[in-house]
Amino acid sequence: MKAAIFAVAVLAALTGCKEESLSRGRIAPEIAALDASGASVRLADAKGKAVLVSFWFTGCGPCAAELPVLDAFVRTHGAENVAILPINMFDDDNTIRATFRRLEVENLPQLRDSVRITTRRYAVTGAPANFLVDPDGVLIERIDGPLTQAALEAKLLPLARKKAL
Repeated sequence: MKAAIFAVAVLAALTGCKEESLSRGRIAPEIAALDASGASVRLADAKGKAVLVSFWFTGCGPCAAELPVLDAFVRTHGAENVAILPINMFDDDNTIRATFRRLEVENLPQLRDSVRITTRRYAVTGAPANFLVDPDGVLIERIDGPLTQAALEAKLLPLARKKAL
């Protein structure tokens, strides 16, 4: 646990804790999240892909309904040109792992924002909160509430067809 907290602190120092502008048409704020193994995950790692950054937590019913939809989207459309980054805002690794198991989510990374750096950068106050980012890293849209398969196909697939500069 101490190692994970240290890793988040180092990641925060490397990516900076400054408040970044959150507006459409501007570069999306960097994320500071850890995966299930404790490795840092950054938005820059998905450069060249359409990205959905999705904030959730286990006590959120709409989030529990949305996670399998996001998982099915990746299973159906692959992850070659799309990255879905579901960032848990509150829960520990064991709770996240148990939730993914219970919901049979197998195609998404298990990410957490332990110290809420990313949650603050994206001004998230409720969940699910979703952010569409184009392959160039530009924030396209914020969508509050759960996404459906049809909405993902209508919004994320066209972004995936756009090539990064």
